[in-house]
Amino acid sequence: MTEAGWLAGKNPGRMLWSLPRDASERKMRLFAIACCRRVADLLRDEWSSVALEVAEMYLEGQKTVKCLEAGYTAINRVFRRRGHPVGSPERFAAHAASCATCPRAPPHRYDAYFAAHTADHAAAARGRPLPGGRRSASGRERQAQAQLLRCVFGSPFRPASIQPAWLTPTVAHLAAVAYEERAMPSGELDAQCLQVFADDLEEAGCSDADLLKHCRGPGPHVRGC
Repeated sequence: MTEAGWLAGKNPGRMLWSLPRDASERKMRLFAIACCRRVADLLRDEWSSVALEVAEMYLEGQKTVKCLEAGYTAINRVFRRRGHPVGSPERFAAHAASCATCPRAPPHRYDAYFAAHTADHAAAARGRPLPGGRRSASGRERQAQAQLLRCVFGSPFRPASIQPAWLTPTVAHLAAVAYEERAMPSGELDAQCLQVFADDLEEAGCSDADLLKHCRGPGPHVRGC
């Protein structure tokens, strides 16, 4: 895939598989969770939402792998017990959450791919279960997922790098605030907060035009941004 194809891409699956072999596994899982959060209204049980939060905390070193495993087990237990009909949006959403929280170490891009894939089907099936499990993907949802992928991974052709000199106490504080202050259950970061962060980052000496433009953009921005 070319850089132009990446920047204009609307097929998150193809984009995901075009990432380098050493692409961050942490970002893979954050992308998967972000896709699930787009269909959070279809996760009818509290365990699914809690498991997504636990998975995020695990990625920040705030939870152990045992907690991640417990969340994954809980999702699958509730899923089996409730028996959502085949082809229902709830079943697709639960499957997506299961993929996103899978305790595989390290998380494989297959998990991210199937989390996005089934979240896409969940969005497409909203209000109209797909008979016989037939799947109908949503072009709008795939486009939104492609945007999330660009937010989390940036451009693999021009990786962003942060110079230590830019990380003044003010910049570090704003980065932490932007990361924590987010809308739930979508998990989107506050765009205005990121714009202020970009201004301070530039004042600290950042000259990366792509990085500053992204932070000042409308988003959506999610964890891993």
